[in-house]
Amino acid sequence: MTYNFDGKLLKFDQKKIPLLDIVLDFFRMNSISEIFKNLNNDEIYKKLYTLEKTKKFSDEYKKLIKVIEVELGTGDFYFQKIPSFRVHRVKGNSVNYHNDCMYGHGEDVVNIWVPLINTNEHNTLHLADNYLSKKEVKRFGTEKLSLIQANKLFKSITSPRLVNYGEILLFNTSAIHGTEINNSNEDRISFDFRILAHGGDPSTKQLNDFYLNNKSEERLIKKIPCMYYLNKKNPLMKNCSHSIQREIMNTYASLNNFSPEGKEESEIHGTSHYPVIFHYIEEEKNKNILMASILCLPSDQKLRKQVLILAKNNGVNLHFSLENKISKNLSIESVDAFYESILVSEIII
Repeated sequence: MTYNFDGKLLKFDQKKIPLLDIVLDFFRMNSISEIFKNLNNDEIYKKLYTLEKTKKFSDEYKKLIKVIEVELGTGDFYFQKIPSFRVHRVKGNSVNYHNDCMYGHGEDVVNIWVPLINTNEHNTLHLADNYLSKKEVKRFGTEKLSLIQANKLFKSITSPRLVNYGEILLFNTSAIHGTEINNSNEDRISFDFRILAHGGDPSTKQLNDFYLNNKSEERLIKKIPCMYYLNKKNPLMKNCSHSIQREIMNTYASLNNFSPEGKEESEIHGTSHYPVIFHYIEEEKNKNILMASILCLPSDQKLRKQVLILAKNNGVNLHFSLENKISKNLSIESVDAFYESILVSEIII
């Protein structure tokens, strides 16, 4: 199921969902303009994302999700875990023209935009309809336009959408939107979030990382347990710190729904063999072992072959994060050829 919105406005009860009051109380200020007068943008963002972690804000956020439920006629959808806050200062800009598909969101996703003031044509969001948006985004790619050219093109198809506090704007991720220089005398704070119907395409955003399931926690995809294996002994890995290796594996794990659950081991230094990787394949039999690269395997060809054969015989999958490969899908010969080609390249360089 997918949802199709083209700049629709919904209303919510400000007394039942007092978002502005909560923000002002948290900042200990009397108005949005006072917040901007006393704090710079970085300070405002920092406090807003601190507020987001509070139960008080979380409760109101969930109430807003209920408003969306009523509009959709169902609660069977995902919603963004952490809403994105935006500040639009007088004489400043907020975001350039774009659509969210350009930044990794699926076309089935819907944007929800919530300003905390009554907006005007200078400090509001400018939005294009879905048809024109898709047409001009295609042109952007076909003609290989620069970001400056694209911004000018996209701006030409949008118009300001005046949204008051107590209203929310819904539009699809394919729709071009952006902001202009705020030539009014009113600063703006807003936040936005995204929803996705079950079965919809989140594109590059992982469901468990980016979204919460609104209907049932049981329907969230369960993480697959794994172990992280760190190794700096081998050529080209010696300057790849454990923290860097960990980040590479974190990205792979996120994209492939793995969770190490605190299980991490590093290879022992000062020896010519690799006792850690052999132990966790043969004795512990961790079904999925993640490592940063194929180059984390033993540099000695015979030992490398033994590791790969042992993994296969014990039903252990070795995941090579950087190369996005799994040992069960690779031949020993292909691993050797890749490994040796890297060693040769290092000598040439």
